Amino acid sequence: MVLEKDNEGNVVICRNTLDKVLQAWENCPNGNCKTHEDKAFIIRLYNEIYKENYRTTTNCSACLNAVYKGIKHVVEYTQNYYGKGTYPTYKKRNT
Repeated sequence: MVLEKDNEGNVVICRNTLDKVLQAWENCPNGNCKTHEDKAFIIRLYNEIYKENYRTTTNCSACLNAVYKGIKHVVEYTQNYYGKGTYPTYKKRNT
């Protein structure tokens, strides 16, 4: 599970997924990915986090805008709330 709630009811993203989001954001900071692989990777991350089912080959502008805004929200929230380059303490997932 990618998202879970902490004791205060806040939604938390696991560290591994957050690292992937931040890495993907470096490749597409303004929404224009240089390669199709970067675009597909960001769409897969979005689908995983938000439980959507967008195809990685989509050219639908509304779909791509939703993906961009969703990933941007995660990045901005992390940087604004926790500070750039820092991470929150995460609970370990029950496996």
